[in-house]
Amino acid sequence: MQTDQIKDSIVQWMKEFAEAPHPLWNDMPPCPYAKSARLKSNGLDIVVQGTEDYYDSIRQGVAVFKESVTEVMLIVAHTVVDPIQYTQQINEINQTILSDGLILLTDHPAIAEFNHGVSVQQGTYVITFIQHISTLLAASKQLHKTAYYDNWEPSQYKSVVTDRFIKCGMVVPQWAKQK
Repeated sequence: MQTDQIKDSIVQWMKEFAEAPHPLWNDMPPCPYAKSARLKSNGLDIVVQGTEDYYDSIRQGVAVFKESVTEVMLIVAHTVVDPIQYTQQINEINQTILSDGLILLTDHPAIAEFNHGVSVQQGTYVITFIQHISTLLAASKQLHKTAYYDNWEPSQYKSVVTDRFIKCGMVVPQWAKQK
């Protein structure tokens, strides 16, 4: 599949799922900030793997992201990526970039992520998200002021919200504890 087709597929998933209001999230989108990031000129950059080694593509993406004003960068694999190796590599790369205030978030079709039976994944491609930790945590804190997290399964909440602080070597603040 060509680069433009891959990018179009990701954008279509964003429009149809990530940005669409859903009752599980109290009629908010699963990713409330996806649409604004996609529509802003510096909000979203989708990069399809540029080298044979997906992890080299991620490292290159991190280097570019550090120097950019982009809010979110997605590095999309076009090759087969082993899920166990992927998890290990992402954890290793995260350990090297956390001190730069960055974090990698993951979406691998072979690593199931469900909230009350609803898959929260793109499902076709391995996607690594690069984001600024401060922006991510501020957005999460803002969402706590809404009903967004009210229907989340405790295990999903822990995985997405609470564990983020732990991965970053931070104490989980009171507001981030399960509602």
